[in-house]
Amino acid sequence: MFALTDLRGVFLYGVSIIAFTFSSSSFYSHYGSTLINSTFKSLVAENPGDCNLKCFDEEGCMSINYDRENKKCELNNATKETHSTRLVRHARSIYATIKSPPVFPECKNYKLLTDASRHKSFYQDQQFCDWNLVPGWYRFSGEAGTMMMNECLPKYDRCGGGYLGWMDGTLPLYAHGIVERIACFYRAGNCCAMMVNIRVRNCGCFYVYELKKPPACNLRYCGE
Repeated sequence: MFALTDLRGVFLYGVSIIAFTFSSSSFYSHYGSTLINSTFKSLVAENPGDCNLKCFDEEGCMSINYDRENKKCELNNATKETHSTRLVRHARSIYATIKSPPVFPECKNYKLLTDASRHKSFYQDQQFCDWNLVPGWYRFSGEAGTMMMNECLPKYDRCGGGYLGWMDGTLPLYAHGIVERIACFYRAGNCCAMMVNIRVRNCGCFYVYELKKPPACNLRYCGE
């Protein structure tokens, strides 16, 4: 258990910040800010220190929002480091990162898919094939897009493939871990003419996909 030994306010670079000092660590939190769309549990805490301790004791908690007026403690499964656009101004709130998100093996050991011909907007008569794709974890990046195409695109002349591969299902949140999804391949009016099972993980700032060799040639995983 961590013991809160000190709580003091500082003003740094024009931003009001609260400094928490624990018996084994020190860190700063943002005064007047809150992390939205990240809370998985809400409860009551007498002060920010108690809210911090609740986060330490809760599996999956990485940061907190504390409403000083209502003594509301929100436990978050994300941080401003993994989702910077979620940190917004909130006069009564204090935000603090408690735990650094773990780096999972697949979030650092992956291959990049960067070819512009993989993007769903790419048009060319020549067709490519993922028949020789080595099974493993992949990340879409660069001109290929930032993620696998997430909806059926009823066209046959895009993405450099005869069968356009897209992920059927919602993108996972960071807290969901590795999830199973289906990669469908569009052809001749059928959004799922062929399919393969894949796995997906949200690494915080990007997604990785565990892909396997498609069941036939002219099938290609597309990005957006």
